[in-house]
Amino acid sequence: MQERSNRSRSAVLDAAIALLVERGLPAVTTRSVQQASGLARGGFLHHFPTREALVADVVRELLQRRAHRAEIVIAEMEMGAPGDRISAAIRAGSVLFSGPDFLAEQELWTAARTDPALRDALAPVVGWLDAKLAEQLPRLFGEEAAANPRFPLVAELSVNLLVGLAVTAPITGLAGREALVDQWCEIVRPILGVH
Repeated sequence: MQERSNRSRSAVLDAAIALLVERGLPAVTTRSVQQASGLARGGFLHHFPTREALVADVVRELLQRRAHRAEIVIAEMEMGAPGDRISAAIRAGSVLFSGPDFLAEQELWTAARTDPALRDALAPVVGWLDAKLAEQLPRLFGEEAAANPRFPLVAELSVNLLVGLAVTAPITGLAGREALVDQWCEIVRPILGVH
């Protein structure tokens, strides 16, 4: 019974994320997501009685997916440490802060600016996200870089740069993105004392 409930919930979240990516937040209604997921109305409402509950769980799902992908990248880096850990970490971040899930996530963060109910639903997630980044970023960059007292600032600037590039990519395209990431890698290495 629990497995079926989990599958139903996953189907709903996948449908909501697909609608966010394809048509934006206005298209994400309980009715449209219920229809796209294929669930009966009663089953859908059992999991998500309101749009706010649905959207809050969509945000959690998107962030958990990104955190899971980051864990895979970190494990791969720890097993076969790349020669240039700084560049590998920043490039991995570039991948983690891109793609359809990231676009869906950004759609929600942007809408929260003018939607108090959505902003309230997202507020608890911000603390979780900050804690997860604080835990994962040192592991992604490696012990040597993370030991530098400037690491927290470099990590925060790196995330903000990569998020900014990802947010503008749908409008400006990817031209020049790699060059900016390359330049950032060159700037970061001496700051962290890693060459």
